[in-house]
Amino acid sequence: MPAPRFLIVDDHLLFGRVIANELLGKYPGCHCEVATSLSELKLADLAKTTLVILDLGLGDGDAVSWLESSPAVKTLVLSSASEEAVISRVLGLDINGFVHKADEPACLFQGIEAVLAGGHYLSPQVQRLRNAISRNPEALHKILTPREYEVLRLVSRGLSTAEIAEQTGLRAGSISDHKKNLMTKLGVHSLPELMRCAIERGLARV
Repeated sequence: MPAPRFLIVDDHLLFGRVIANELLGKYPGCHCEVATSLSELKLADLAKTTLVILDLGLGDGDAVSWLESSPAVKTLVLSSASEEAVISRVLGLDINGFVHKADEPACLFQGIEAVLAGGHYLSPQVQRLRNAISRNPEALHKILTPREYEVLRLVSRGLSTAEIAEQTGLRAGSISDHKKNLMTKLGVHSLPELMRCAIERGLARV
């Protein structure tokens, strides 16, 4: 079996290099490359990469959209994200593993081993976050319709009613009605509060 080729993508260069050094010790002869941005990731030769170890929050953007467009790339997510929308969205994608930065360092290497062996891996903290969302009766996927979820996602990005209407193909009046329903369901009383709630739940990142 050829030595693995790793691409570590993290906006903290020092962090990426520490992981690379650990991998070089664990897999003699392996190749490790470190990228610090989404733009560098998009330029990488992924056809020769065995495994991408990917932080979600990068300096020039969030990598969730890249994950959605790259299902064939073997990827282990390594992130500190804990927002409901981010966790739910990432776990709904065809990823190979997800390790939280709040976990013990050994979890990262357990995850790498599992993925290289053809399996999947969710670290203990990711499993706890997933289970908390599943048990929460107020989780967004339980109380919002798909259309309301989409409107709330666009609200989190600061779009106006007219801009949301243009993106969704709905009338401005319908968007206003959705916003009122969202405020009722989420227990907020103004558009700034609605936007803050959406951001806190991670909608701006998905």
